Amino acid sequence: ARRTQLSKNPTFVILDSGCAKAMRSRAAVSALVQRCRSRDQSKIWCSFAPTRARFSFANSQTSNVDEKLVLHFNTDPPCKTEIDILEEGSVPILFSVEQMRNLNMIFEHTQDGDFLTRKAFNMKRHPIPLSCSNHLVLDLMDFDNNPQAFHVELCDDEKFEVANLRRQLRTTTVAAEPRSHETEL
Repeated sequence: ARRTQLSKNPTFVILDSGCAKAMRSRAAVSALVQRCRSRDQSKIWCSFAPTRARFSFANSQTSNVDEKLVLHFNTDPPCKTEIDILEEGSVPILFSVEQMRNLNMIFEHTQDGDFLTRKAFNMKRHPIPLSCSNHLVLDLMDFDNNPQAFHVELCDDEKFEVANLRRQLRTTTVAAEPRSHETEL
């Protein structure tokens, strides 16, 4: 089976069930944002937001994070996922269990392969590829292909969040001011 080389595919994420929070390096985020902005803006778009997090790694190193990337998907209701940005290294996106649950991903693992079902993106038993390091990976641009409306009942707090996301989607043409450490794409 063909394997995906993550360093050459900035839109791929590692499905990491052991990851507490999603993260990615600044260099990798820049490549992802450039790729998203080159696509149809009505389907997937990016924004940045402040955050405060501290990561501890297996090699005893720690890293503080003060900014996150927010990926917005134009579904009904709209959904989003957040990725903390590490300033050092070249870490690919690690998708946490929290994100997989947030996006209502349903996994099926069989002898024939691994599959993903995600109703809001019209994905049914979508094959999940492997990376060169034998990790399950997913191309975020697959979420871009055929988003389909998926209606659910929401509580009042969720309805407020959806209304805010819809307002943001309508104002995506407003360009964000570039940060001093961010190249304008």
